[in-house]
Amino acid sequence: MERRLAAILSYDIVGYSRAMGADEHGTLERLKAHRRDVIEPKAAQHGGRIIKLMGDGALMEFSSVVDAVGFAVQVQTTVAGRDADLTEDQRLRYRIGINIGDVIAEGDDIYGDGVNVAVRLERLAKAGGVCVRRNVRNQVRGKLALDFEDRGEIGFKNIERPVRVFDLLMNAKAAALAAALDEIPPAAKSGFRGSINGALSFPDKPSIAVLPFDNMSGDPGQEYFSDGVTEEIITMLGRCRWLFVVARNSTFAYKGKLIDIRRIAEELRVRYVLEGSVRRSGSRIRIKAELVDGRDGAHLWGERYDRDISDIFDLQDEIASIIAGTLEPELSSIEGAALGGRSTSDLNAWDCYQRGLWHLYHFKKGDLESAKALFDRAIALDPSFALAHAKLAYTHIQLGWYGRWEDRPRRIADAISIARQAISLDEREPAARVSLGRALALSGALDRGEEELRTAVALDPCFAQAHFALAQALCFLERPDEAIREVNEAIQLSPRDPHMWTFLNVRAIAHYQAGNLEAAEEDERTALRQPNTTFIPARLLAAILGRQGRRDEAKEALAELERLRPGYTCAEARREWYFGPRPFISERFIERLLTDLRAAGLPD
Repeated sequence: MERRLAAILSYDIVGYSRAMGADEHGTLERLKAHRRDVIEPKAAQHGGRIIKLMGDGALMEFSSVVDAVGFAVQVQTTVAGRDADLTEDQRLRYRIGINIGDVIAEGDDIYGDGVNVAVRLERLAKAGGVCVRRNVRNQVRGKLALDFEDRGEIGFKNIERPVRVFDLLMNAKAAALAAALDEIPPAAKSGFRGSINGALSFPDKPSIAVLPFDNMSGDPGQEYFSDGVTEEIITMLGRCRWLFVVARNSTFAYKGKLIDIRRIAEELRVRYVLEGSVRRSGSRIRIKAELVDGRDGAHLWGERYDRDISDIFDLQDEIASIIAGTLEPELSSIEGAALGGRSTSDLNAWDCYQRGLWHLYHFKKGDLESAKALFDRAIALDPSFALAHAKLAYTHIQLGWYGRWEDRPRRIADAISIARQAISLDEREPAARVSLGRALALSGALDRGEEELRTAVALDPCFAQAHFALAQALCFLERPDEAIREVNEAIQLSPRDPHMWTFLNVRAIAHYQAGNLEAAEEDERTALRQPNTTFIPARLLAAILGRQGRRDEAKEALAELERLRPGYTCAEARREWYFGPRPFISERFIERLLTDLRAAGLPD
């Protein structure tokens, strides 16, 4: 059994038993024709999978909720058009329910509350209509030109909490979108986005297609491995909520074809294309990956991975995780740089969010204030933008670190409140869980903080920042061995991350706690060489050298500390570990650090 996040769609026919009683043969023939001519072709075009047929209905799974909604709109529109000339008694009218949820997969079947809610939503849908959960509405709003009507919170039997339910209105906008989808080639179906007039446009957030990696081994028998690498990368990238990823069925349509990257990007409606190759020689394997700008074919990023083959499927997972983790900061940097020449008044919500990230990762108070203003503007433009709420909460945490000490209690309270708002908008957004987990940990609620951070890692195992934040909380709990494992995972996932100095600093703290001063020193010296570092690594480096009695080197570290944070004292060093009335790490650790800093020569 495995767990995964999926878009689940359930449908059946209203009044099917009555129609069968009136005209058994004709009803059955129309049902078969709908499945043959509408359901199955549209499912294939949108990357949908029929899990099981249930009499007049079916349970289906989609990797993208945008595809699930697009499929539903096309089915309802197409069926209504086909049956327009039939009498009311002869028409087969479908009702559809769509949910995003966690499912348990066993064999070809899926189970769990995510499935149960989809089925209950289907039963609430009107004849010829589509009923969705709020998380579905939130995910497609701004991406598809569709209207929804709020039906409020509805309680379902055996479902713990009420569900906010929306009807998708089958109006002129839905008809326009269905018509536009009918006009594009099947290979491009998963790349669509709706605009105001229902025509297709490019996604409003970073979008990528992963082409099948070329098998360069000279052995057709190795084709399965290169295909497996590609599928794993698509799966891993699909967990990144900030990124639109074209479904596997669409990109594999280009396998073995020599087509210009710019044309592929245009057909799939994406900004970026990831391509690569796999070469196996004996017990060694080399994988190359390259990120290309779909507009002009320019090379943006590339990497090569050489590995020994031990467990070939574990290797697929490892390479896919590294590529997915590396692309997040790379794309954020590329997207942020593209906004540099535009005024704030020209930016939409997503643009404000991207520019806010650029400022956030500079770790300076002025940049953090700019980041806060940009995230605030993104939320004002789109109040349902959960990711903007999550990063605004994260910015309040950083302002606590780098702003006035007296403001820390207010900052951490604001961070907790805003992060909870982000979760209420999208309970499966890992960035929201990271912000809440870090804020709770810094407030002293370490156990609750750890729980939220482990939830973030479970939601997106490729999210390097979640592993880092969990490692930091584990340091606060003085569990250094666990912290080192988590931060190593963060570094492996995102080796060029703008947080790299913080990754290294947390690992240095863990080594320091474990008594491995040589490894701690190496990490802090490397952290100080990172382009956006702060005074924090210099502080622990001075303590490490002070404990070892290396006074001359300790003086150099203190000089660097003075340069980065003038006037720093042991009193300030103690205060750094407080965001409220009590420290977020043990007094024993603080006293040990202060003793070492005094030995290095830091004044009280």
